[in-house]
Amino acid sequence: MKKIFTLNKNDRKTALLIDPDWASDRDWLLEILEELRYTHFDLILLGGSLVSDPNAISDLIIEIKSKSILPVYLFPGHAIQVSKEADGILFISLISGRNPEFLIGQHVVSAPLIKSYGLKVFPVGYMIIGDS
Repeated sequence: MKKIFTLNKNDRKTALLIDPDWASDRDWLLEILEELRYTHFDLILLGGSLVSDPNAISDLIIEIKSKSILPVYLFPGHAIQVSKEADGILFISLISGRNPEFLIGQHVVSAPLIKSYGLKVFPVGYMIIGDS
């Protein structure tokens, strides 16, 4: 049975972030998903900045969902990481960035995909503080 996930204005949820680059090590992924059964996480976030194969994200979501009842939400670093296999997406606005590609460019590319896939969207302001 799939866990129903809702988020309201005053809710607090705990998420496990899985970087797809790390998840390419299937033994590591299976160990994480096994341990996840004994935690109180509410959802899984999936995303990273180096992913360049859109099929890899979809395949990974399918694999995660076969081993976990938690919903999988995208935490994308690029529009290429949007997948219809996800349960939702954090639509991230990189507030402190200077690169217009990540301020608005990737949003323009990904918005029609997100709409056509019917993904549940959570708008998120993301701020990087510091110079590293």
